Amino acid sequence: MKKILQVRVKNFKRFNSYNVDFKPDVNVLIGDNETGKSSLLLAIDLVLSGSRTKVENYGLHNLFNADAVFKFLNGQKTIANLPEMFIEVYLDEMNDFNVFGKNNSLDRNFNGLRMTCKPDDRYHEEIRAVLKQADANFPFEFYSISFNTFADQAYSSHRNYLHHVLIDNSQINNEYAMREYIRSLYRVNVAGSEKHVHQNEYRKYKTKFKQDVLQDINRRLEDYSFAVKSGVRDNLETDLTLMEGDIAIDNKGKGRQCFIKTHFALSKGSEKMDLVLLEEPENHLSHHHMKLLIKSITDAKQIQLFITTHNTMISTRLDLRNSILIHRSASLKPLVLKDLPPDTAKFFIKAPD
Repeated sequence: MKKILQVRVKNFKRFNSYNVDFKPDVNVLIGDNETGKSSLLLAIDLVLSGSRTKVENYGLHNLFNADAVFKFLNGQKTIANLPEMFIEVYLDEMNDFNVFGKNNSLDRNFNGLRMTCKPDDRYHEEIRAVLKQADANFPFEFYSISFNTFADQAYSSHRNYLHHVLIDNSQINNEYAMREYIRSLYRVNVAGSEKHVHQNEYRKYKTKFKQDVLQDINRRLEDYSFAVKSGVRDNLETDLTLMEGDIAIDNKGKGRQCFIKTHFALSKGSEKMDLVLLEEPENHLSHHHMKLLIKSITDAKQIQLFITTHNTMISTRLDLRNSILIHRSASLKPLVLKDLPPDTAKFFIKAPD
């Protein structure tokens, strides 16, 4: 399986310049609120997704480092001084020349992927007009978003170098988050052209429904008729849901939803999954389900895990040597506990609840 070795960011969220190394199996990010744990998971998700639409949905004004924007607006407002934002994901050996190269901030040969946000060269005149305005105004709208490998090969959401899923249990009722989760898991589990076959058959069923079921009511209408939506936003992936038995996951309780989403992503049926990003898995879980969830994480093989948590049971049971402590100050490097004595780590794994 492919693994992430390091993530480097510049002018992203609360980080002006930051990098963190990761282990090939389990990584538990620990820190106070607003220290940037979730931001690091989001950074990985954005780069691996290769989706401009996803970045635009978050909004560059929400992703750009506020200090970098403030410093620019209170300094010399020229195009040359406009800050750039990037996220770099460094990968292990992939034996793929498409991802190996020097297109990174270290200017050295590595395997990796990079997302860059910088002023679009095509709009220099428009940017100058914005910068001349009396009121402080940052030209987010004239920034370009690009996804390139370290070999400087462009990629998009249609080319996934790593299969991943982000599970944010803090947004358990968010319809968009649920749809993205199900879409990610579906794409991991379909093989080759199977996805295109499914989409073709689904479109045929929609057409058949209009012809066979809606024809009676449409005959009674003169200038109009009913049909089933078949646009870009209305397709098989947007209409899919996940079932446990005969009940859709959407209709489960919050705690059960949290458990099912994580357990399914780590199950044997998802052996093509490379990594799972898990945001605060303790949300809505009872003590019993917490134990089951920890067992699922412990039993997961091959998959690289990135977990944010405030829960001591999760951090200790998953081995304190996997902990990465994010400091309140974004300028300080994270503290890792990988050199903790093994007997100390094992003591806390087995310690009473």
